[in-house]
Amino acid sequence: MIILISPYSQKLPKDIPNPKNFPYWKEFVEKVKQKIPDIEIVQIGVQGEEIIPGTTKTAFNLSQSELLELVKTSNAWLSVDNFFQHFCSYYNISNGIVLFGQSDPYHFGYSTNINLLKDRKYLRKEQFLYWWHETVKYNPEVFVDADTVAKTLFKVLKID
Repeated sequence: MIILISPYSQKLPKDIPNPKNFPYWKEFVEKVKQKIPDIEIVQIGVQGEEIIPGTTKTAFNLSQSELLELVKTSNAWLSVDNFFQHFCSYYNISNGIVLFGQSDPYHFGYSTNINLLKDRKYLRKEQFLYWWHETVKYNPEVFVDADTVAKTLFKVLKID
């Protein structure tokens, strides 16, 4: 069984933490491996991104065709609000879970995915400005917890 995680959104100027980045990947990976010890968790992204502890392997700087092939062979994928969810939507690959914090899934999500949002009260006021033009601060409190994400994945994978 293979799942892909795309844990990071675009780096912001001046090393400002991107408010879209889910803070509980390590805990999520631990919970998944406890339940499914032989699962392959592949982290995708770009070279230089921090590697999530417990991932089985990384696949960085893939071409579009390489990424498409990889996602087609996966059983599920998880992503923050970044390029990857849009890529999967374009190719109609619907076994995904997208983790939202301050972005509104009504605007940026797809109905073919499971869009996890903790609470609409955390949404940023202006949804259509570029992140680096705003004063939105990174806040781990705006995200659902690792247990919620793991349980959602188990439902997608049809694992009790």
